[in-house]
Amino acid sequence: PKLGACGLSGTTWSGLASLSAMSQDEEAKYNDLCLHDDKVKIIKHTEIQLQDLEFKGEHTIEQDSVYGAVIAMPQIARCMDWNPTMTALAYRSVLMLFVNYLLQGSAIVFIGEESQVMDRLSGKMHLCDFGRNLEHCPFGEACTGPGGEKYSASTLYSFDIWNVRKWMKESLVNVIEGTELAKNGKKEKAEELFAPGEYGMENYWCRMLACFIFMMAEVRDLFKIAELIIVLVKTPTKAESWVYTADSEETLMTPLSNLKFKTAGMPLHWKIINFFIVIFPKCFLLYNVCWMGFFFLMSTAGIVDLVLGAMTMDFILTLDELIFAALASSSSKHIMKELEGFVYDETDQHDYIENELSGGKKGRLGAIKLLVPMRLIVTCLMMIGFLVRYYWNHCDWKDNGWVSKRMYAPTTTHYSFWNFVTGSVPTEETSYWSMPDDAS
Repeated sequence: PKLGACGLSGTTWSGLASLSAMSQDEEAKYNDLCLHDDKVKIIKHTEIQLQDLEFKGEHTIEQDSVYGAVIAMPQIARCMDWNPTMTALAYRSVLMLFVNYLLQGSAIVFIGEESQVMDRLSGKMHLCDFGRNLEHCPFGEACTGPGGEKYSASTLYSFDIWNVRKWMKESLVNVIEGTELAKNGKKEKAEELFAPGEYGMENYWCRMLACFIFMMAEVRDLFKIAELIIVLVKTPTKAESWVYTADSEETLMTPLSNLKFKTAGMPLHWKIINFFIVIFPKCFLLYNVCWMGFFFLMSTAGIVDLVLGAMTMDFILTLDELIFAALASSSSKHIMKELEGFVYDETDQHDYIENELSGGKKGRLGAIKLLVPMRLIVTCLMMIGFLVRYYWNHCDWKDNGWVSKRMYAPTTTHYSFWNFVTGSVPTEETSYWSMPDDAS
């Protein structure tokens, strides 16, 4: 073809001109709102629609998660007479669900084993508020560390470093003891000069920030659970169709492209099954991931470790999406992508009339409701609840500061799922650490 300016053919130029004309025609459909005769009415109607995006409309099932697939696939298979392909996809979704439970459950059990068994075998105590008042130490309140020494900025260490330094001092003293050096006062000299420092947090407010960021991520999953519950509760308790087809000749030729998948009602027994295999286990996992993640962050002393920990602990609750992306079939992914939500209350003319009859009161009340950040409130309440649990169960108030309770070593390294659920392991009767008296 003959090339025009910029190396484009005449056919290409005509195509671009056609697209430009279409764009201009599309643009001509819109006018400046400020110049519209019904500007006030349009604004009020838009206000109601924007509010309804938050408060009503449709509820959806997670489209990229094994939880959404295990709810939707059996219902779609039911509507398609349990044909072999859909039956296989339904069973595969159940398999992925249990693989997800195995991986998520194992991850939080291993974290529990680390905190309840391995940390205690290493001699670690709860961090509580050790080192919180570092800037006022060594002469301020709550400046005594777990080793009985006063804090100072140059002698603050992580637990691993502090534990090694403490071990080196104790080893040196034990080597000197019973020798000629001990008789010459070298033992006392070594105890005086060899300072292991103290274990404590680097920044209290960084710890609070990390916990808040982590809790925001968990609240997102909490609202996903709430969405699933609403779908199960508000959809009709009867066997409605989840599959619709276009009434055209093309349906027989290309049926998949002419099918619509839509969340709808399901029989009672399916709702009960979904509550037991999806909702209850998902709530259990969420609570325990929240607590174990929160405990992990509250036990982390370093600033960088806190920031990284806040972002990585949420990974456990995203395993369901990873498993779906990695293990789900292309067929399941296509169906879930095309699945529409359950519409339970659409914005209609009645909503506009109600707002106008109330003199705009409906819109103002909706604006006030939008002003309240519900997820932020839930995040703060959950964080306060876990903070109270942490300090109540693991810390004592002493000398105007929170210090760790007495620590007891476990009698075994065996850690089962039951130990995780109950939160207890068999321990020695004698504590391996207790808060020493204030250093002089």
